[in-house]
Amino acid sequence: MRKAIWKVHAVATCEDCGKEFQNYNNAQALAAQHAQKYGHLVFGEVGLAFEYDGRKTNSSPQQS
Repeated sequence: MRKAIWKVHAVATCEDCGKEFQNYNNAQALAAQHAQKYGHLVFGEVGLAFEYDGRKTNSSPQQS
């Protein structure tokens, strides 16, 4: 079975100062850096998309 998983969004907000992180590629890392640097509490969420392809593939052409 072929499978693929990818991130479609990420957002985080600092509870202490209101700073927001919305770049899905690095929102988690920036939020973690902010929390550590300033001693703040940051909450966030990450949305994932996935695809599972369990279709059987036939390497030879179908004959009728």
